[in-house]
Amino acid sequence: MQQICDYLPGLKQDLLLLLLSAQRDLKELIEVSGSEIGFIEKEFDRIDDTLMNTAKP
Repeated sequence: MQQICDYLPGLKQDLLLLLLSAQRDLKELIEVSGSEIGFIEKEFDRIDDTLMNTAKP
């Protein structure tokens, strides 16, 4: 039991660092996804405008 207690502070620090790293990675992924969504929305708008202009008599 004492050996487990000796490892807990280091394990806790390792887990916190891992969580912080995962949080940072997730934040970057969300930012990239957001910019990609904006790009896709602009492309859909462009295609929609093209189709509307083509459909006009």
